[in-house]
Amino acid sequence: MISKQVRLTNEVSGAIKVENFTVLDVEIPELQEGQVLVENKYLSTDPYVRSTMIYRPNNVFNTMPGEPIQGDAVGTVIESRNSKFPVGTNLLHRHGWRTHTVLSQEDDNEFTKVIPDNHKLLDYLSIYGLVGVTAYFSLAQIKNLTSEDTIVIDGATGGVGHLFVQFAKLMGLQVYGITSTQEKVDYIDSIGGVGVLLPAKGGLARIHKLFEKNFPNGIDYYHANVDNERFAVGVWHLNNDSDITMCGGMKHYNSVMQTLGPNIQAIIHKNAHIHGCAWRFSIDEWRDEYLKFIDDNYENIVPLYEFRQGIDSMPQQYVDQFFIYDTDSNKKFGKLITQL
Repeated sequence: MISKQVRLTNEVSGAIKVENFTVLDVEIPELQEGQVLVENKYLSTDPYVRSTMIYRPNNVFNTMPGEPIQGDAVGTVIESRNSKFPVGTNLLHRHGWRTHTVLSQEDDNEFTKVIPDNHKLLDYLSIYGLVGVTAYFSLAQIKNLTSEDTIVIDGATGGVGHLFVQFAKLMGLQVYGITSTQEKVDYIDSIGGVGVLLPAKGGLARIHKLFEKNFPNGIDYYHANVDNERFAVGVWHLNNDSDITMCGGMKHYNSVMQTLGPNIQAIIHKNAHIHGCAWRFSIDEWRDEYLKFIDDNYENIVPLYEFRQGIDSMPQQYVDQFFIYDTDSNKKFGKLITQL
């Protein structure tokens, strides 16, 4: 049997290119004791994977040249030599970007989960997956939020963002989603947020005026899914002792040096508190709370997906993300998924 895989051609420096990937057919070896063969159904295409393509000491995930790209995937066991995972078991695992995956006993860790029969496979790439955990943790680590607080999220229609808006609504909070198109404003309104049309570009003075117009009483909590001119300006409109959670910065994933980011003078002046979203370091403290929240509200959460077809499309679709995300014409909605 053949597994089609996307592998890293070389260590990436600068902008990611299609040429940095190789798609090839690999013969699947005979299973050894304790191993299972998973036929993947859906693969997650996550921007953060870019950071694994450069070797970093103590990085949990490093992809070296010649190795398959890592990423979340869901699929079904079609051959097993492990009694814990019989044929027919649905699994979430981190060995994505390939059509078939051999999992060994050492892969039976926190990143491999059995998907219950009454759950959808895609749930584990969304509400029960990385983007869902990130959205929940971003909100949960900011204590004492109330419906009176002005909460702003940039990137409100992306994989994390659209769940953040829905989770906040279910927690009784009001979220303002700033975005660049009327279509996205309408979508944010439809899922319980307040969409605010505020272009990502156009000059700092213009963006300042738009923040002043839309948030005359300042901002209490800013969730930054992207790092752009809006974010650089937005921190100046924070209230004293406000909070920022930083979830992503696609603008810099291809950069050697960071160029924007929150203005340090604004952070000092506002006595603002910056929080990361590395949930895995503290998930043991609130895993049960998170799972209960999802279970209790499952019927009221609507994950949104944008599908691409076939593993051969992955290099191009992955590269495309970095060129559309920083434009006001970006039409991406929801979690980007490759369907096999």
